[in-house]
Amino acid sequence: MISIIMPVYNADMYLETAIWSVLMQTNGDFELICIDDCSTDSSLDILKKFSTLDSRIKLLINDTNRGLSYNRNRGIEIAKGDYIFFLDSDDWISLDALEILQSVVETKNVDMIMFKFITYWEDLNNFSIEPFYDMKFMDKFIDKEFNHYDLDPNSLFDIPGASCNKLYSKDFLVKINFKFREGVIFEDVPVFFENMIKANKIYLMNEYLYNRRRRKNSITTLTGKKLLDTIVIAKDLINVFIHDNEIYNRYKKGALNITFSLIKGKYNSIDEEFKEEYLQKSKLLIQELINNYNLKSDIEENLNKNNLDFYNTLLYKKKYECDLENFRITFGEEIVFSDMKITDKFEKQFLDNKLIYENNKNEFLNFIFRKFKEKCLLCVVDEKEGNFQQCKFLINKMYSEYSLYEDIMNCVDSKLIDFFNQDFI
Repeated sequence: MISIIMPVYNADMYLETAIWSVLMQTNGDFELICIDDCSTDSSLDILKKFSTLDSRIKLLINDTNRGLSYNRNRGIEIAKGDYIFFLDSDDWISLDALEILQSVVETKNVDMIMFKFITYWEDLNNFSIEPFYDMKFMDKFIDKEFNHYDLDPNSLFDIPGASCNKLYSKDFLVKINFKFREGVIFEDVPVFFENMIKANKIYLMNEYLYNRRRRKNSITTLTGKKLLDTIVIAKDLINVFIHDNEIYNRYKKGALNITFSLIKGKYNSIDEEFKEEYLQKSKLLIQELINNYNLKSDIEENLNKNNLDFYNTLLYKKKYECDLENFRITFGEEIVFSDMKITDKFEKQFLDNKLIYENNKNEFLNFIFRKFKEKCLLCVVDEKEGNFQQCKFLINKMYSEYSLYEDIMNCVDSKLIDFFNQDFI
């Protein structure tokens, strides 16, 4: 039997979809453990209604709000199934998901099964298969058993750490004393790597069994104080590796880079009022890695250029300088290599930093125009015209909507301006 664990907090808009996707499964041998975390909307009423309709639904009600990790841990403790499946209350699973998973566990004695996501973009009302979750680099392991030693050490860090595209053996979780860290967000990340390292048998399926909803105000779009949890998670993440010399030596390059990428990425996202606190907590973590674990040389030898630049600015410069340098790193990297819209990145990383702009407008504007030009030139032929027109669109927007015409004319190298004044060739 498979135990599905679904924590619930204020999800009444999506909850029935999630529950029906379980109840309509082609394989009915399951239990659905729902934990209401003091919802203030009608979620609890919905859960009570369904729990009276189907005895396979087990309803737990918290007396205080405890958070996602506590509820998942509580679900694991009472689960009666041989395998554990985590479902978020705003997502849903394909109707044959449990049947497909059950067919594997009946023939394979594995600790963990991984499968694939389909992403539903709520604001756009469309579906997509994101390359990150599609894991094409893992195709050689499809329908095979493997463990982490079979992987290229760096590829371990390209595997999505989310809990919802995994099926875990409960015996395995009990054996390794598995627990999500409670009271923080991004709790999936360090425990995933710990599970990957400890699992003897992992199985990968080329099946899209889980529909993941992306929406505003979800954990993935947070910008507030809760992002300070990132530092706690970053510490947990590196701790997975540094206490075992064999594991650390095998994975130190990837482990150090993913830790610093995590810190850097959330520093970009966190609201301005919390940046100073985030910066100080990040510095303390780095100093701990250097002083307590003697990792200074490993950090400086193994970080990629962007992470090393961030490390140096984080450790040795003030917040203002760190913001400025981090803008160069993140904006420059993503404007050229990301498929994120240029306008989104510009508005988030540039216009939200007015003080930095006013004091560095000459450098900033030339930097951005150079990156625009690179984006037009450093791509395949079929994308060149599209990128060129996209850049021109934003430049016109900078002229009109953001009133930067005078600044651009006074600051930007005339050759860069001329490049975008021409028709696409």
